Amino acid sequence: NAARGLLLLQSAGLITLDYKEGTNPTVDSISKNPKNIKIIELEAAQTARSLSDVGASAINVFMALDAGFIPKDDAIFIEPVNEDSKPYYNIIVAREENKNNPIYKKIVDAYRTDESKQLIDKLYKGSVLPLW
Repeated sequence: NAARGLLLLQSAGLITLDYKEGTNPTVDSISKNPKNIKIIELEAAQTARSLSDVGASAINVFMALDAGFIPKDDAIFIEPVNEDSKPYYNIIVAREENKNNPIYKKIVDAYRTDESKQLIDKLYKGSVLPLW
C-alpha cells in the first residue's frame, strides 16, 4: 500500500519518484517534493482514521468505504486508470494447466455481465471500476 500511495502522489503531480523499474518505491525514492509534503506512513486501516490529524491521506477505496466515505464523491484526487495503475487491477487467474477449464470459463463469463457491473456499482457506490 505504501508504494501505491507514493505512486498516487506522483500521479497527482505532488512528488517525483526515482526508483528502479520492477521494484516498489519507498519514501526514500522521493527525488522531488516541491511542496515539502510531510509523509507519514501508516497501516492501511489507519489512513481514514487519521484524517482528522493530517491535511490529507491516501486511502484505498475499501478502507474509505468502510470509514463512510464515497471515494468518487469525497476524494480530492482519484488514481487514474492507466498503465501505471495496471499492477493494482484485481484479476481472475488459473494455473496454466487449468486455463481452459470450462467451469472456470463459465465463472469468468458469469462475472463479466451487466448484472455484475450493476452490483459492483451498488456495493461500492460507483467507486470500483469493472475493467473488462
